[in-house]
Amino acid sequence: MIGDSDFNVSKLYGMLPADTRVTRSRAPPRKTPTVRNVFVIGPDKKVKLILVYPMTTGRNFDEVLRVIDSLQLTATTRSRRR
Repeated sequence: MIGDSDFNVSKLYGMLPADTRVTRSRAPPRKTPTVRNVFVIGPDKKVKLILVYPMTTGRNFDEVLRVIDSLQLTATTRSRRR
């Protein structure tokens, strides 16, 4: 996990809608951009999953854990077959 309080990574990877203006003002939370992208990157440094949630939707942490469990199980099963 990374923190991106200045939105440099978010902007670099296009994780905010194109029309989002990023400022460091004291705007109320509903006016502040929130990154709703989840990237799962494996030990092989390849992207295994990208989830994108709209700003109006909360992230589902249980779903993220379920997917990580599934990816780990699949990786373990594949390595045993070889």
